[in-house]
Order: sequence, then C-alpha cells, then structure tokens
Amino acid sequence: MPWTIARAADWLDWYDPQATHRRKNPGHDCVDIENGKIIYGDEESLADGPSDRVWKRSFRPDALGLAAWFERWLETQSSEEHFQEQMKAGMNAALTASLKYWRARTPEERAAFGLPEEGWEEALFGHLGIDLSKL
Repeated sequence: MPWTIARAADWLDWYDPQATHRRKNPGHDCVDIENGKIIYGDEESLADGPSDRVWKRSFRPDALGLAAWFERWLETQSSEEHFQEQMKAGMNAALTASLKYWRARTPEERAAFGLPEEGWEEALFGHLGIDLSKL
C-alpha cells in the first residue's frame, strides 16, 4: 500500500520520540517492517504542501538496520553534551575578544586599570582556569 497523507496519522501513532533526542534537527527515525532498514522522516519537509510526492520525499534511508543505527546513536553527542560544547565555545569566543582588546592596550593603559605590567592576563582571567596561551 503506498504512503498517503491519510496514513500519516496512523504512522505518527507508533514512532518513538525518545529515540530522536540526539538529533540536531527535528524528525523521526522509523523501522521499515519489510526489510528492517531505518528510515528518517523529516517532518519539516512536509511544509512544502500536502501531496503524496512531498510525503514520499520526506523519508530517506538512514541505516541498514537497528544495530547500525544504535552504534551511530551511541557515538552521537547527547543534547547536554552539545549544550555544554556550545556554552564553552561561546565563553571562549567572548574571552578571546576580551583578550584581543586588552592585548592591544599599552602597559600604561592597562596599569590605569590596576593591572600589572607582567602577568596581567592571569590577573584578569586566571580565576577561570583556562590556558590563555591557546586563545
């Protein structure tokens, strides 16, 4: 039986939303019950309009089977890991910009803010516990 918009409601009743929590984009992972392959359903592509062509195009092969899908899923960052990485990147970007500003100042300008001539980077940012030489 071909996929149709009318069958969409039936399909949406049996997907597992917990299985997709490691994806960066919305969508659903489905098992093709005829061959065991994992199919990814991209719900955002359904916004292109209600038609069988759009419905069919919203699905694409994702893994040869559940074992391969789980192997890849286990290697994927969790949402928390992704969030922590993004926070660290944002903090490093802000710190890099601040360091660029202070490095462009003369020792006299830094001294006007109470910073020592030597070790001013540590005085400003040492409490963060970051290796400033890498920024």
